[in-house]
Amino acid sequence: MKEWLKRLGILLIAVFLLAYVGYQIFQVLYSNVTVETVSAYSVYDTVETQAIAFRNETPVQADVGENYLFYTLDNGNRVSKNGIVAQLYADEEVASLQQQLELLDEEIVYLKSAQALTSGNYSGLEAIEQQLTMKMQEIAVRVHGQGAEELRGLRAQLLTLMNKRQVIVGTVSSFEEKLAQLNAERNALASRVSDSIGTVRAPVSGYFIDRTDGYESYFSVNDDDMAALTAEEIQKALTASPEKPSGCVGKISSGYYWYLACSIDSQKAAALEVGDALDVRLPFVTAENVPTKVLAVNQGENNQSALILKCSLMSEELSDIRLESVQLLLEKHNGLRLPDKALHFDKDNRTGAFVRMGTTVTFRYVDVLYHNEKDKYSICAIPDAGDKTYVQLYDDVIVEGKDLYDGKVVQS
Repeated sequence: MKEWLKRLGILLIAVFLLAYVGYQIFQVLYSNVTVETVSAYSVYDTVETQAIAFRNETPVQADVGENYLFYTLDNGNRVSKNGIVAQLYADEEVASLQQQLELLDEEIVYLKSAQALTSGNYSGLEAIEQQLTMKMQEIAVRVHGQGAEELRGLRAQLLTLMNKRQVIVGTVSSFEEKLAQLNAERNALASRVSDSIGTVRAPVSGYFIDRTDGYESYFSVNDDDMAALTAEEIQKALTASPEKPSGCVGKISSGYYWYLACSIDSQKAAALEVGDALDVRLPFVTAENVPTKVLAVNQGENNQSALILKCSLMSEELSDIRLESVQLLLEKHNGLRLPDKALHFDKDNRTGAFVRMGTTVTFRYVDVLYHNEKDKYSICAIPDAGDKTYVQLYDDVIVEGKDLYDGKVVQS
């Protein structure tokens, strides 16, 4: 009996050892891996800072007295010299009626714009949905931050996009009934609105803004004076509280160019030269990159340099910015995006990644151009298409796997 138990124990140990060795051989020769497909990617070296915008701005003077002011233009609208920017009314009710009339006119225009679209024409639907998303984000920013006074215009733009979407997807076939109702309301209001007792006109042509902030004459706005700004002067301007001009009902932003001034780390500034093209993001203003040119880079104290940018792009959103958070897109890196966990070093300390080719592991090199420490990935140079020694676009690089080596067999 004891002999039988002894033999059984030996047999069980032998089976266990055989299974263990077999498992280890399987792990070495044929194992599971996790892969990630290599994609093309672009990323910027970005510097975030506070900037201050300067334009040639002319205050709009008006003697309002005891009268009521009604603006005929939205912020950012263009106006010609001597064009009407506001009307004066002696009666508050009439001014209020005029404002309601203006809102009705806007809504009628927006509905007619949506009405002109064709139901079922889905070609522009994607663009409209992207604009809807951006507009809702912009409204959220304005509600919780600067620019709450822009909400009326943003609401109208949002409604227009929503109406256009309804027409395209066929939710509504026509706004004729609504337009008839709005026109009836408009005609009833118009009969109650009396003529204004005066008008306010633009002293120069440009973009109208219905407020002033005291920065209109803070610096002399031209190339020479802007280029001479120091980091200390910019920092002082960013924290200043200049006195607003009296007797003003707004201002006109004119001139072809405007300027952004900020203070950045001198090491980052060293990569920039006068005349360089530099894209800037203003995340709380617009989703589009703003193209600028470097007007000056002036070394300052405490390892800070003044950076002055010159821009010719103008829009309703950009026409009245002043103190803004900006992202300077210093250098763009294009290449292949590989997660850090895919990168390894060979015996010669060259960087590469293990690529799964069918059921075989192959080690291929990469040339790292940029590393993102925060998100743990690298941008690598795109090699020649025929060079099989380097990781290529759409290769499956291994991000998880044990005991990897060149030629190892893995599950596909």
